[in-house]
Amino acid sequence: MIERQNVRLVRLVDELLGVARISSGSIQLKREPLDMVSIVRSAIEAGRLRLEERGHTLSVSVPDEPVCVDGDPLRLEQVVSNLLENAAKNTNPGGRLEIALAQAGGDAVLQVIDNGIGLEATCWNDSSICLIRRTALCPVPAAVWVWA
Repeated sequence: MIERQNVRLVRLVDELLGVARISSGSIQLKREPLDMVSIVRSAIEAGRLRLEERGHTLSVSVPDEPVCVDGDPLRLEQVVSNLLENAAKNTNPGGRLEIALAQAGGDAVLQVIDNGIGLEATCWNDSSICLIRRTALCPVPAAVWVWA
């Protein structure tokens, strides 16, 4: 448990440094072909303690085959982890969360759904961001859209 808490603290510091780098324009993405299924599974494992602490039920839906994208694995895991963390934090104890990854046409679509307080409809345009554009480096060109 202490090791998990230490990992969370290190991640928090890294996230704060990342925000500072983004704000200053000095962040450099290390893009590479990767499988979003692995990213989603890693983020779930990283957030499992928070989900257990709050008594949440997590439903996971990921394809059996890889969902290949060209992106920065560290940043993508951070984004998915943040989405799960926010969903867990803003859902009453004992709530239901769902994470789903799918391939739709040439896109990878990631959804994090919960029965928490939600976002007002006016927030959707600002919180929907495209993270990755199509690339010829992957067998399955993909873009990843994340809705927070």
